[in-house]
Amino acid sequence: MVYPPGLTDVFSPYLEIKSIFNGIKNRKTYATMKERIFLDFRINGILGRNN
Repeated sequence: MVYPPGLTDVFSPYLEIKSIFNGIKNRKTYATMKERIFLDFRINGILGRNN
């Protein structure tokens, strides 16, 4: 069976290898095989962004 290319996101406070692997280890991830997922969350009315 052939699967289409997928996308994976890891929530990490820093763009560093150790921080990214900690995000994977702590399961702070999501993935999709087709459509892109846009994440929008707010805490007390403040928009949170993953950048």
